Amino acid sequence: MAQKHNDVIHAALLETAATLTSAYFARLPPSLVTSAAGEEGRKNDMIRVFTAMLEKIEHAYDAHLAKHGEK
Repeated sequence: MAQKHNDVIHAALLETAATLTSAYFARLPPSLVTSAAGEEGRKNDMIRVFTAMLEKIEHAYDAHLAKHGEK
């Protein structure tokens, strides 16, 4: 049960990260998106940032489950 709940939360967090990344790039001026590392490089940078945030949330959630004997 806990694993299924964890999988649902993980999927929702990934979807949220994708939505935030898309929204972030939609609001950037084209000059910022295409400068420096280029559009793909900047997208990859943001994906790494959101992935790191998701991993921290996931670790906190796993710790919570372990503390309460659910994992």
